Amino acid sequence: MKKTAIFILILSFFASCKDEELKVKDDTRRVRTEVLHAEEIPKIVHGTGILSSKSQVKLSFKTGGVIRNIFFDEGQFVKKGQLMAQLNLSEIQAQVSQAHLAVDKATRDYHRAKNLYTDSVATLEQFQNATTAMEYAKSTANIADFNLAFSSIRAPASGKILKRIAEENEVIGAGYPVFLFGSTENDWVIRISVADKDVIKINYNDSANIQFDAYPGKLFNGRVTEIGTSSDPYTGTFEIEITLSETKENLASGFIGKVDIITSIKDKVVKIPVRSLVEADEKTASLFLLNENKAELHKAGIISITRDYILAIPDEKLKEGAIIITEGAGFVRNKAKVEVVK
Repeated sequence: MKKTAIFILILSFFASCKDEELKVKDDTRRVRTEVLHAEEIPKIVHGTGILSSKSQVKLSFKTGGVIRNIFFDEGQFVKKGQLMAQLNLSEIQAQVSQAHLAVDKATRDYHRAKNLYTDSVATLEQFQNATTAMEYAKSTANIADFNLAFSSIRAPASGKILKRIAEENEVIGAGYPVFLFGSTENDWVIRISVADKDVIKINYNDSANIQFDAYPGKLFNGRVTEIGTSSDPYTGTFEIEITLSETKENLASGFIGKVDIITSIKDKVVKIPVRSLVEADEKTASLFLLNENKAELHKAGIISITRDYILAIPDEKLKEGAIIITEGAGFVRNKAKVEVVK
C-alpha cells in the first residue's frame, strides 16, 4: 500500500505541473472540472493458496515387509493400473500357500465328517464343527489372497508421482505411505482460507481469477466448488476450494497462487480521476469538490486503484453528479473562489 500511495502522489505531481497553465484572475483560481459518476462493482475476496490435484492420495502397502522394487521416481507420470512398487513376496506367498493347504485339509475333513454323519457314525456336532472349520479356512485363505494382491502398489488412476517417500530394500510397515500421488484425470484445485466476514459473501460457482508466480502476468480462471461450513479451530478461518478451468499450461502441485474471488455482492463506488488528487495515503485521498463556485476540500475512502482512476466509497457529498476539480486543484485553497473554464 505504501508503493500505491507513492504512485498516487507521483501522478498528482504531474497533474499539478499541468495546473500551471491555469492562471489567477482577480484572486480567483481558474480550474477545470468533471462530473462524478457512480457505478456498482462486485466485491472481491482475496486469498493465497497452494495448488493441488482434486484427487491427491497417499499410496501404501496393505501389509508390511521388505520393499523389493520401486519402478517410478518422483515427478514421473503413470497410467492407470501400472505397477508402481512391490514387496518381497516370499513371506506373503508362503502365508497364502499355508492358507490354501489349510482349506484343502478342512475340505477333506468336512467330506469325511459328512459321510460319517450320513452313516450315523459321527454326531451332528462333529459334522457342524467340520463345516465351521472348512468355512474358517476359506476365510483365512481369502484374507491371505487379499494381502497378496495389496502387497503391490498399482496406479489408481492416470497421474503423477508428487513425492516418493520410501526406497528399495527398506522394511516398511503396513499402511506407511510409499508415494504421494496426484491424479491428472481430475481437476486442479486451489484452497484458500478466508475470514468469517468474507465467507458470507461467497457463493458456489462464483468466478475467480488466479495468478501463479510460475506464470507471471498470466491469469487463470476458476470457480468456487466448496465452501467450508465450520472454521479452523486454530486460525478461525474458513476454507474455500476453487476449481481451475481447463488449461493447456503445465501446472504442478505445490504452486503458490493468488486468488481473487468475484462475488455476486455489489459495491457502489465513484470513479475519481487520479489527476484530481491533492494528497493521498494508504486509505484516503484528498480532493476538491466544487460547491457554489468555491473549492471544498474533501477526503475520500479508497477501495481500489487503477492507472487512471481511484474507486472511492460514496458519501453525502461524494456521489453521482458531484462536481470535482480535476485541473488547478494543486493551487486551490479550501473555501477559495474558483472559476470553471472549459
